[in-house]
Amino acid sequence: AAIALFAMLAGMLLGGQQAAWGGLLLDFLIKFLGGGLVGAALGMGVCYVFPLLKGFVSAEITLTVALAYLSFFVGEHYFHVSGVVACVIAALVVGSFGRTRMSPRTHEQMEGAWGQLGFWANSLIFLLAAMLVPEILRDTTWAEVGLILALYCAAFLARLVVVGGILPLLTATGLAEHVDNRMKL
Repeated sequence: AAIALFAMLAGMLLGGQQAAWGGLLLDFLIKFLGGGLVGAALGMGVCYVFPLLKGFVSAEITLTVALAYLSFFVGEHYFHVSGVVACVIAALVVGSFGRTRMSPRTHEQMEGAWGQLGFWANSLIFLLAAMLVPEILRDTTWAEVGLILALYCAAFLARLVVVGGILPLLTATGLAEHVDNRMKL
C-alpha cells in the first residue's frame, strides 16, 4: 500500500497536477484493489497450471519466477494498477493455494530457490546503494540534511506513539500480546 501510494503521489508531484482528496482516494483504491485483482487472477491461473506439469520441479519453480515478473508487468502496463500489489497478491495466492497443487518436492526446492533469489536481490540493492550514496552526498545541501533529520525525528516520534501509546491500548483490550518494556525500548 505504501509503495502504491508513493508511486501515485510521486506521479502527481512530477506531473504537476493538483488533485482533490476524493479523487486521490478513489485513484488509490482503484490502483490498490485493481492490483490485488490482477495478482489474484494470475496467481490462480498459475495454480491451475501446476498439476499439468506433473511434478516437473524446474518448470514449476520457473513458473513462479515468471509469475513475479509477469504480474508486475501486466498490472502496471496493461491494467494501469499497482504492479507491486499485483506481485505480492500473486505470491500470496501461490503460497497458500498453490502449495496444495504443486508437488511436495517442488515446494521444498522452491523455498531454497526463492531464498537464494532474495539473498541476491538484497546484495544487489546494497551494492547499488553503496555505488550511488557518494554521488548523492556530494550534492547534498545543509537544508536537505535538515529535512532528512526532521524525517528521522518524525519517524521516531511515530514509532514512539505506536509502541508507547497504541500498543498498550491494544494489549489492554486483548487485541495484542504483552510486549515487555525492554523489547519496546
